[in-house]
Amino acid sequence: MRVTIALCDRGTVDGVAYWPGPEDFWPTVGTSNDVELGRYHTVIHLRTPSAAFGYNHANQLRTETAMEAADIDRRIADAWSGHPNRIFVDSSPDFLGKAARVLDLIRAALPACCQGHELKTK
Repeated sequence: MRVTIALCDRGTVDGVAYWPGPEDFWPTVGTSNDVELGRYHTVIHLRTPSAAFGYNHANQLRTETAMEAADIDRRIADAWSGHPNRIFVDSSPDFLGKAARVLDLIRAALPACCQGHELKTK
């Protein structure tokens, strides 16, 4: 049996959070919310850290303030609200622990034939 798995850092539904007029997003891009939600088996939403949990501009890719990032995070959560298998991973000062939690969630979402595989480390 052949199984194809795609793991995405962002999903098409995220675009709603960045669109200036969210009500016209789907007609403009030529699809629908239901169609796009249906493309994803599992959605794992890593919550944006607050300033207290390390949101800063040390990462040069972060262009928003902590407050702006929190607002975008809320809009992304709202955009995915109709997905039946959505999991939130809260922000944590322990990034490696958070990453391990996400790997466990990904493994659990895989088909049974793939769940036994281990990631090889050096």
